[in-house]
Amino acid sequence: MIHLLLFLVLPPLGAMLPEAYPEGEVVSADHPVVKQVISLTERTRTIQASFVQEKFVSMLQEPIVSPGSLSWSAPDRVRWEVKGERPTTILSVGTQVRVTQDGEEKQLGPGEKRIYGTINEIMKGLMSGSSLTDPGMAPKYVLEPDHLLVSLTPQEELLSRRVENIALKFDRSSGKLLRMSMQQKDGDRTVLTFSSVVLDARLPAGTFTDL
Repeated sequence: MIHLLLFLVLPPLGAMLPEAYPEGEVVSADHPVVKQVISLTERTRTIQASFVQEKFVSMLQEPIVSPGSLSWSAPDRVRWEVKGERPTTILSVGTQVRVTQDGEEKQLGPGEKRIYGTINEIMKGLMSGSSLTDPGMAPKYVLEPDHLLVSLTPQEELLSRRVENIALKFDRSSGKLLRMSMQQKDGDRTVLTFSSVVLDARLPAGTFTDL
């Protein structure tokens, strides 16, 4: 269950450099496109999107593919719904996390709450844009003709024990997040491909209260 939120989309940093992307250009945080995408992300107040999640597990030959949806509202409200064999909803408001699986709410133990709390901090940083310039995530930027690729490598000890790399792919003009991938230390990788992304629209009543 915890792995459902440990996700990222692009390959690790080595695969993001110009050798793998001949059209890519490594740029600094001061580049106008980087500043523009970060500014657009920071100004966004709500996000609604559909996604397809691909979970690559070392013991399985084929990825586990599940559709889902995301709702986010600044500064700290997130709702994930992952459909599939075990439908799961994760609702985070501030430091409070609620989870339902197969239609039943789970009682989270202290360890699970700690892990979910860490994951939620990652999500808030990604959605708000603060992680894109956070030295604690060691951001690297690669510019493509239509996209900005951002590689994040956690430096904080607790997070770096679990997550090797987070990679993001943004549309250059709209600033919308198109793909997100997380490479875990245990070798597993999760990829989210987003679609129907809507920014700054009113969210339905009950989005962050109803499970």
